Amino acid sequence: MILQMGDVFVHISSLKIRNFRNFQKANFIFKEGVNTIIGANGSGKTNALYALRLIIDDSLPRSSTNLLDTDFNRSLSNWRGHWIIISLHFDNLSNDDSSQALVFQGTHTTDNSGSLNLYFRPKYEVRKRLFEMSDEYAEDKDIFNYLSSLKINQYESVLYGRGSADFSQDEVYTKLVGDFTNYFFPNPDEEDSSLLGTPANQYVFKNDFACTYAKALRDVIGDLKNPRTSPLLRLLSNLNINDSSIETVSDTIKKLNSHITNLAEIKELADGVSQSLYETVGYTYAPRIQINSNLSDDFKHTLKALSIKAGELASEDYIGDLYEMSLGGANLLYLALKLEEYNRLDHEQNKAAHFLLIEEPEAHLHNHIQKTLFQKYHNHENTQIILTTHSSHISSSCSLDSVNIVYIGNECCEVSQPSRGLDDDDVRRIERYLDATRSTLLFAKSVILVEGDAEIILIPEMVKKAFGITLDEIGVSLINVGSTQFTNIAALFSEERIRRRCAIVTDNDISIVPLEDGTYEDKEFQKKCKQSQDSGENRKQKLEEFCESNSYISAYYATNTFEVELIKQGNKNIIESVIRKDIYTRRGDQDRSFGKINSSDLSIYGKEILRLADKEGKGWLALAIAARLDKDVIIPDYVLKALAFVASLTADHIISIIEYHLGEEYRSFYDKVKLHYGENPTDTEIIDLFCSSKDNIVTKFLAMRKEEDIVCSCLTL
Repeated sequence: MILQMGDVFVHISSLKIRNFRNFQKANFIFKEGVNTIIGANGSGKTNALYALRLIIDDSLPRSSTNLLDTDFNRSLSNWRGHWIIISLHFDNLSNDDSSQALVFQGTHTTDNSGSLNLYFRPKYEVRKRLFEMSDEYAEDKDIFNYLSSLKINQYESVLYGRGSADFSQDEVYTKLVGDFTNYFFPNPDEEDSSLLGTPANQYVFKNDFACTYAKALRDVIGDLKNPRTSPLLRLLSNLNINDSSIETVSDTIKKLNSHITNLAEIKELADGVSQSLYETVGYTYAPRIQINSNLSDDFKHTLKALSIKAGELASEDYIGDLYEMSLGGANLLYLALKLEEYNRLDHEQNKAAHFLLIEEPEAHLHNHIQKTLFQKYHNHENTQIILTTHSSHISSSCSLDSVNIVYIGNECCEVSQPSRGLDDDDVRRIERYLDATRSTLLFAKSVILVEGDAEIILIPEMVKKAFGITLDEIGVSLINVGSTQFTNIAALFSEERIRRRCAIVTDNDISIVPLEDGTYEDKEFQKKCKQSQDSGENRKQKLEEFCESNSYISAYYATNTFEVELIKQGNKNIIESVIRKDIYTRRGDQDRSFGKINSSDLSIYGKEILRLADKEGKGWLALAIAARLDKDVIIPDYVLKALAFVASLTADHIISIIEYHLGEEYRSFYDKVKLHYGENPTDTEIIDLFCSSKDNIVTKFLAMRKEEDIVCSCLTL
């Protein structure tokens, strides 16, 4: 038994996966207590939990570790010869004999760390043959042909303890598994046990773990009614009911059977059937019949007849069938049964480690219930909880240092830890921000950080009007920081943390009035502009230093302010419409205000738009402008550049943008493309001709994409 040390219990400190399903190589980091794996649909959350279960969950059938060729990561050009490796590292192991089967070799037992490694690999004779062929310098084509002949039944699944090899490192994988480029393979007779570990009995170790798994809640009512999947039946079957009670129930059922069988109406029916038989075939050939009640008096069988009835609210008296419950209510009931299953497992068995795995508990649950449910998980002492979610209400309630983010890469899923390398103060600030805003920041494919309401309202609408697509369609999340303290949030994005692009959009606040002009009338405004400019210069310097060595972050600046840039780059007609239809009712006020906006003097139109923003409120003015936008809106260059840096564009996206922008002209444009390239032009050819023959906001944006050198691999703009 791997017993706990005092009040400290064994827990999983990391899960490392190589070549399994979505994961080509991945490293999850876990803490004691509650851990969260977050990510979008299809990112690999379920597969990560299944990898854990293959080692620690005794409810899985023994055959579950006999993997299939489809379990290999698809980034492998050929799975044959490769290994699937799932490694669990444990902390707080005790000093007993069972623990020592896990403790890393060559370490002192006081380190209390160890591992279990599941290897799905070619059998010994295959590995030996590969070594012999490479040792004998066989032709590459012969080794290739041998590998190509391998079948999945030539693989084995083995569990090893005490291994220290980190198979997420390519050089380690090549050394211990093989070099599939140069066709060199190690000798299986000379395995390094300090790296690979030593054989361990999987079923003995699973007995040391208490693992309860609550699957994703997709058809809860069906699961509750199905004897094979019902957590209620599992709870009932594990009840320790004394023999006398069982005997009493059995006797009662036998008496009930006898009572039903001997009902006069039942006997009369049996006699009637017998009489019909006699009249049909005669007494000689007619079978003798009885109608009996056969309710099973086997107690275990009787338990299967028990079912749950429930009401939607505890305050209501009505109790009904499960099908009458809401999806959210049924899901809560399912979770409650799984938690009770875990609690009974915890109290009734002396286990070394207690694991509760919960998959997407948020399904059909109200936002407040999601957060409350997550907070209640922390009440389970001496238990490590690992749950998956794509709910921002749950993720925003997590400790950042217990979060793993999974996201879809080019051919496989990647894993990152958003708190890695951050100091405690940085982590706490980010946690407070996430908790206060319920931000989707951790789920974003890419991010643009803005400082206020005007940007958060107008940028999505401008993109939609100008390009005919939404930010969501191109994988961009717009996040309002609510200040100019961008670095607190932007620090999340880096090679060692969240490997996603983050653009910072802010104002440089260069003065719109001449600061050295002693004759300028509005001295107070001039002073205010000077202060803003000084702050802007200081902010830009700090941001440039912050972004300098991080390829995932880039800052983009309005020369003055966002509102001023809207006018400077050609949206005066939209502002005029807002002035005349939303701000002023009197013609004189309208003309006076727009006269200033229409000025070519920055100090005049700049001051007026800032006055209007102050008068109406930046957010309300932005809402009014958003309502007046059309497809001719001009997005400021610095915002376009930020969008070019972060957007996930495919050829389909760009063709869609071109079609939207050209409108009815697209048909004639497409005819020109066919004249130029032939009857069936490619997307790239369509885009090339558009970029070479047009000069508009779309071609400007695509040119910015090219400058960023992040154009989709399918394009050659």
